[in-house]
Amino acid sequence: MSNKEKVAFLGPKGTYSHQAALQQFPDDTKYELIPVTTIPTCFENLLYDDNISYCIVPLENSTNGQVVFTYDLIRDVLKQDQVEEENLKNDDKYQNRINPPITIVGEQYVKIDHCLVVADEEIASKHDTNKYVNLYSHPQVWGQVTNYLNTTLKGKYQNRIDCKSTSEAMIKCKEDAANGIQSLAIGSITGSKMNDCCVIEKGINDLKGNTTRFLTFSKKNRLLEIPVNPEDASKDNNMTLLTFTTLKDGPGSLVEVLNIFQRYNINMTSISSRPIGVTGKWQYIFYVEYEFDHKLPWKEEILSEIDSSCLTWAMWGVFPRDNGYYI
Repeated sequence: MSNKEKVAFLGPKGTYSHQAALQQFPDDTKYELIPVTTIPTCFENLLYDDNISYCIVPLENSTNGQVVFTYDLIRDVLKQDQVEEENLKNDDKYQNRINPPITIVGEQYVKIDHCLVVADEEIASKHDTNKYVNLYSHPQVWGQVTNYLNTTLKGKYQNRIDCKSTSEAMIKCKEDAANGIQSLAIGSITGSKMNDCCVIEKGINDLKGNTTRFLTFSKKNRLLEIPVNPEDASKDNNMTLLTFTTLKDGPGSLVEVLNIFQRYNINMTSISSRPIGVTGKWQYIFYVEYEFDHKLPWKEEILSEIDSSCLTWAMWGVFPRDNGYYI
């Protein structure tokens, strides 16, 4: 039996998610990367499969914004029965705090450099005159290559087909070629190599420097040597994610929470929200990321103020800011 820690990522191999997993876990003597079919499956495996130690999922893209699947899954983790059971044993002083069963321990930034590919060199040699039947890619890709689709590829293909991943798009392209159908796919150079496809053109995304940010989650008993709670952290250049719901729906309820960050000079780097979806009332959960300064009085003052200003709140751990953020 392998002693390697197992990491779930959005597969198959050759995707940008696979590249993020390789960046976070480069040592294949310690970690085994397990491809799964969907982002929800990444979370489910981490929550319920004792063999899975980590999962890595996309959070946002510099062009397309939030990956709403991931935001909603973070929200839904707080509804799990095991969270309720854990909080029955909660003996900390914060009455409204929810302790999630998983923790963020890292982030990765992957440059998105889309390529147009075909199944083999024979098809590539006739690209200028070819008319293609299908164009495959992940649905998020379409918004990142709009100009290329409307100019260079205009009139070159009949059908645009969504796939679960860019790697699957290349697999579909190869399957078509085996059946005598000429098709295209859009994905990464890494994916084209892994799937033995031929690159027609590199860098076809509209915005150069397009980047996807990934978060790495862990079971709380298996960390990448990163502290679980902000009150325990002692390293500089750390980040924290806080999720919360407000005490009331009236004016000033959100500002009341955000003013805490201003009073203590805490640098918020992002704020977003998603609907909770409860019956009979329209409510939101808010997501705030901020720089963690270990010298501030978190345990004595700040978290107590957050607790008294929120209906519910959860701290998702402290994780180091990846160098890719500055590139």
